[in-house]
Parts: sequence; C-alpha cells; structure tokens
Amino acid sequence: MPPVFSSHARGRVRAAIAAIFLVVLATPAATAATAPPQAERRFEAMTYNVYLGADLGPLFTAPPGPGVVAAAAAVYAQMVQTNFPERAEVIAREIAEAAPTVIGLQEVALWQTAPLSNPGALTPTYDFLEILLDELEERGAHYEPVPGATNVNFGGALPISATTLASFTDHDVILARSDLRTSELKVSNPTSQIFQ
Repeated sequence: MPPVFSSHARGRVRAAIAAIFLVVLATPAATAATAPPQAERRFEAMTYNVYLGADLGPLFTAPPGPGVVAAAAAVYAQMVQTNFPERAEVIAREIAEAAPTVIGLQEVALWQTAPLSNPGALTPTYDFLEILLDELEERGAHYEPVPGATNVNFGGALPISATTLASFTDHDVILARSDLRTSELKVSNPTSQIFQ
C-alpha cells in the first residue's frame, strides 16, 4: 500500500519547514487486494501552524524610544492573552486523535524575559514546544523533536517596561513519534534549511 499523507494546517504558514528523510521499513505486499490488514503500513504527516501568539507588525512601525517600548509591551500582552497553554490542550488533542507519524510545526515560539539591568539572565516564560510536548505526553501521544530538523527563523529582544526585557525566538520544528520500533520508523539524515 503506498504511503498515505494527510495534512492539517492552521493559520498562515510563514516559512518552509525543515526537509527530512524518513525511512519506513516495511515489506511490501504482493498486491493491495491480497495483503492482510496487519501487513498494511501507514505513514501519515501533519503540518500545524501553532501561531506565535501576537501580531508583530506594530513593532516595525512604532516610533523610536518610548513608542517601541509601548509597542513591545502590547505585543507581549497580546501573546499572554492568546493563552498558548490553553490552545496547546486543543492542539495536543487533535494530534493525539490523528496520531500522525511526523508533525511539521510552524511558529513554535520561545518567549523569555530578563531584568533590563541584566539582559543575559533570560528566563523562559512561554516555551511553546515544551508546553505542547507536555500536553501530548498527558494524552499518551509520545513525540520528540527530530534532532537536526529545527529551524530558528528569527528573533529579537526589546524592553517592555522600564525594568523588563522580553525576548522572542520563532522556530519551525519536526516532531516524530517516539513510541514506534525502529522496524516501523527510522529517521535518517535529517537536514534543516531556511528558504527565502
């Protein structure tokens, strides 16, 4: 039986996700009509834009100085309001129900803050990847990021108040099921690229 591909997209897709070579080891049946059901092998891929949580547009049009700080604070507040932990519950439920072999995720954000007086002391406040992986695990859906198949698209840091710096990093990530035997799924030669 040829591989079956299904896709699930949410929102806009900002960048092409990493290219990855996957080898699914299976013995092909002589014909689809005579193959017993247990011999059939399915490979399903899902793509999901998890949404970074805020519109970054105002940052590029804000006037310098206090205007940028106010815009950055508004962006950060919007991200908090869109409540990724709650959205991650729904995303994880949909992934667990579909149980794809691999998932391409876009706009996987890492938001961090630090005291403005010590910008190197960044602490994660919203790590979308970890939040989603925890929600998947709670539902018995076992996935891990594919090493070498994560892209950092862009990021930056701006003050959001007189005392606090906020940092944002946008990623694309490929997750693969970690509960399959090597005879069912083997990830080989992953590569990751940014395309213009």
